[in-house]
Amino acid sequence: YAGLHFGRFYEDTTQNYRVAYQCPKLETITLGDNVVTVGDYAFDAREDLSSLTSVTLGAGLTDIGTNAFAGASNLVSLTIPDSVARIGSSAFQGATRLTSLTLGAGLLEIASSAFSGATSLTSVTLPDSLTTIGRNAFSGATSLASVTLPDSLTTIGGYAFSGATSLASVTLPDSVTSIADYAFQD
Repeated sequence: YAGLHFGRFYEDTTQNYRVAYQCPKLETITLGDNVVTVGDYAFDAREDLSSLTSVTLGAGLTDIGTNAFAGASNLVSLTIPDSVARIGSSAFQGATRLTSLTLGAGLLEIASSAFSGATSLTSVTLPDSLTTIGRNAFSGATSLASVTLPDSLTTIGGYAFSGATSLASVTLPDSVTSIADYAFQD
């Protein structure tokens, strides 16, 4: 069912009806190599999936949608496969216990607020393919002390690292052509 939201009411404005779906407390999600896209709000964890501790993404995945795993507050480790080109807006927002993040070699864009509020993340190495870091992408990552920006990077969005109060220094590559307002505000 397209547009299904777990654990809350969903209103289809074209059909004018409301349905409620209850989802069990998922702890583990494993996606096979045939899954190409995780759609918007697919596993939005802010309400009913807060027990999520493990996400395994298959080698065929290319796109992670908006709010796909938002609020996965118990997720500790995450590996994004090389096949993923884009991590959508707020995809892992609120992953407060995330300490290990490995980003695949094919990643082009980290969209707005993708890892906003990842307060336990201490370091991140961005792949050589990355061109865009969106607005608020790592905002509120208060433990983030080390970030490596690749030579492919051209755009850093507003507030991208805002509130990353442990970040002492950043080396900006020559490839960067746009740094928006308050990108590194503490």
